[in-house]
Amino acid sequence: RPLQQVFRAQDEIATAVIAQVAPRLAGDAPPGDMGTTNVEAYQAYLLGRDYLNRRPIGWWEKSVAAHREAVTRDPNYAGAHAGLALALA
Repeated sequence: RPLQQVFRAQDEIATAVIAQVAPRLAGDAPPGDMGTTNVEAYQAYLLGRDYLNRRPIGWWEKSVAAHREAVTRDPNYAGAHAGLALALA
């Protein structure tokens, strides 16, 4: 777009981003969103993924344990189940 329309472009981009993010912030996530609102489950999931990605000594046991903790804290957290499946594979 021409430089004179830069603010219009910014507004359009901001509006599009807000349309995608606002429902999640309001707790109205679309159906099929299998994330978690449980902070402890999310932290355990991130820890498990970190072990899975870096693979330090003892990574497998630590990754599996962290993912299992995430699943225990939120049994509906699809990401935790997927991470556990990756660690076990």
